[in-house]
Amino acid sequence: MNGYRPGHAPVSLVEKRVGADLRQEIAHELARKEIQQFMEKEPQEIVGQIQFELGDMKAGEPVTFRASFEVFPDVTFGDWGMISVERWQADIQEDDISKMIELLREQNKEYVAILRPAQLQDQVLLDCEGFLVADNTLIAGSQLTDHTVVLGSNALIPGFEEGLVGASAGESRTLNLTFPENYGHKPLAGQASRFEVTVKEVREPKLPELSEEFAEKLGIEGGLSALRTRVRERMEEEVTHLLRERLKKDTFAAWAKANPVMVPDTLKHEEAKIVRDQMVARAFGEKKPPFEVPANLFLAEAEQRVRLGVLSRAFVRLHDLKVDSAEIEQKIMEFYRGFPDIDVARSQYSPDMMTQHFQAVTLESAVLDKVLSLITVTDIVLPYDEVVLRLKAESEKAEAPAAGDVAEATDPHACHAGCEHHHDHDHQHEGETDGK
Repeated sequence: MNGYRPGHAPVSLVEKRVGADLRQEIAHELARKEIQQFMEKEPQEIVGQIQFELGDMKAGEPVTFRASFEVFPDVTFGDWGMISVERWQADIQEDDISKMIELLREQNKEYVAILRPAQLQDQVLLDCEGFLVADNTLIAGSQLTDHTVVLGSNALIPGFEEGLVGASAGESRTLNLTFPENYGHKPLAGQASRFEVTVKEVREPKLPELSEEFAEKLGIEGGLSALRTRVRERMEEEVTHLLRERLKKDTFAAWAKANPVMVPDTLKHEEAKIVRDQMVARAFGEKKPPFEVPANLFLAEAEQRVRLGVLSRAFVRLHDLKVDSAEIEQKIMEFYRGFPDIDVARSQYSPDMMTQHFQAVTLESAVLDKVLSLITVTDIVLPYDEVVLRLKAESEKAEAPAAGDVAEATDPHACHAGCEHHHDHDHQHEGETDGK
């Protein structure tokens, strides 16, 4: 202390200058030791940080404090017989395989130049430029050269493709169109426009012949029979995966509903931020959103995720579920073999990261299988086409609310040569201890 030799400053002066801060520091240390001893006597699974609140501190009197913290809830599983789910299975027939092969032919079709007027489904090679009728200004991004469009694909604004039906190579047409009111680039929405279009070539679609050459083009050796076998295998793999995901979603949702455990507030809010970040990344990619997206919008989904995590955590302990390290290592190697260069794959996806990923996925699958063995499962066999339609309907229904949660981004520098852009009470677990 200035003006005094070390150890010779008056106690009253020391008390006046640093007494309060010193007592605060000592009190915090005593509180930490007290709570540590409490935890040793009564172990708690704490979530997040312990919050200390010191009481009034007076010289010569005991130090009092209040420690608040959240803990993982005790989980007692209810009557498993009260939980039931449907397990769909797809019946793949030969007609389904034939339809899939026709789809492959459609995906591998070529467009061949032809000397006749354009029809729907034809591909047209064109040059064009567009103008706003209001002031005859050129629409930015509307000047296109050697642009191709399939008539009837609805890739361009309403009326553009229809306006080229009947046009022949070398013909020029003027298309008077109006941008839709919901057009992605707001300055053009609802605007009257004029497009000057020159058709340079008309091409008709040509499907590949169903032959051994077609099978070889798809990387299948053994002719059409081998192609049908491989197509069936791929269809079974894909639909089995999708139905497994559906079964997991339904099972875990029913499980959580039957076991409404309280969710630690800390975990719920942390998970809400993760859900928010995932939704923003899906909507905007690597771009920064033009507005702040509150994490509170996603608290309901976050609570469901955390509840499942709490249930799974307790379930794994109850049934002593474990993962096989050899199985995890095999899955990691299979993952790396999917890349042209394994060393590059390892640098992008570290073994530690992939180990954590596959451990989580494998353990989740083990939990699902065990839960399914305890609840009532009704197997339902459905035609393949019906399964596909039902899964599509469920997917669209699930994605619909997400569009309202995070607004879609629009790019003011996108192509505007008629390109169509449709942008069409919380529970908290709190443990408290008072110390003196």
